Amino acid sequence: MNEVEKQKALTDKLLYFLKGDQNAVDFCVNLTYIAHLWDDLIDKNIQRSDADINDAFRAALIDIPCNPFYVHFRTHLAPLMQSAILQWEDANILERGSDHDKHMAYMLRASFLQIFCFCAYLIGGSSWARQVGPEMRRLYEETLESFMEEMKNA
Repeated sequence: MNEVEKQKALTDKLLYFLKGDQNAVDFCVNLTYIAHLWDDLIDKNIQRSDADINDAFRAALIDIPCNPFYVHFRTHLAPLMQSAILQWEDANILERGSDHDKHMAYMLRASFLQIFCFCAYLIGGSSWARQVGPEMRRLYEETLESFMEEMKNA
């Protein structure tokens, strides 16, 4: 599946999880794009174009701050975003440690999905978040085995 197909599949799933709220979907899609690009820049494992970098900064500085869903819920979402960033930064250090550290890093790298699950909660309440939460977490497709193999080859 190419990047365009992956983007479409993610958007379709998010439309369901977020009850058709396009602004919430756009927020999550932008957040995913930024996170992947940021990770690529830190890992230096995928060369990103100037256009990719410009798009990510535009999403971070304009699209997300002006998104009506984010504007409405920013006092709830900003702390979760900060927490996800801190967890990701910790993961980048832990992935250089023991196998146990790498296992923790693997878990922490998926922390941004907590934001998606919280968006489902904001839109549909606790019952809806519990209903779709496990499936939302399955959006993180990297297996522990592939992560550990990547760490061996890093």
